[in-house]
Amino acid sequence: MSLSVAVLCALLSAVAYGTATAVQHTAAYTGAGRADASGLLRLLRNPRWLMSVLGDGLGLVLQIAALSAGPVVVVQPLLVLAVPVALPVGPL
Repeated sequence: MSLSVAVLCALLSAVAYGTATAVQHTAAYTGAGRADASGLLRLLRNPRWLMSVLGDGLGLVLQIAALSAGPVVVVQPLLVLAVPVALPVGPL
């Protein structure tokens, strides 16, 4: 595979990870400031949280594809872009 495929897969993986992380945080936030077992059961029934877990899985598959197509030195720094992707997605 080529380096361009690795870069594309790494960028898409960062977008998937960033979006999934932001959605997971907004789905899990209740404002109560405490965690208990009922909160975990609530998350397991929340479709937004479950879709974000699938987004994490997609990010993992894309990261594996990127690492199989290119060197770690190129792919890993691109995955840091998940942080700036998560910032605007959170308020949406």
